[in-house]
Amino acid sequence: MNHSIVNGQNKSGITALNLTGIKGANASSNIYSNRNGDSLDASLAPCKEALRVKDDELTALREKLKMYEKLLREKTKLHEKQLRAKDIRIRELESRLEKEKNKRS
Repeated sequence: MNHSIVNGQNKSGITALNLTGIKGANASSNIYSNRNGDSLDASLAPCKEALRVKDDELTALREKLKMYEKLLREKTKLHEKQLRAKDIRIRELESRLEKEKNKRS
């Protein structure tokens, strides 16, 4: 029986922690992870699947957010353009009104 704790990476980039020498530990308590910290333990597969599903949901929500931001920018530009056109029209009408007032005086 190996009574040491060994931490380190092997050539494949997998880090292993040997807990066989620790009282109360068994072979199933060995923890394996790759460089990204992803667990290779099969019992965590449902959790990994749930995380993948949530990541997919987040990706979809981010795409929707980008689409709505784009629509909002387009609507804002259109609204600003309409406001500028109305401002120009108001100035034209005010100018005509001033000219008419000056003619009557």
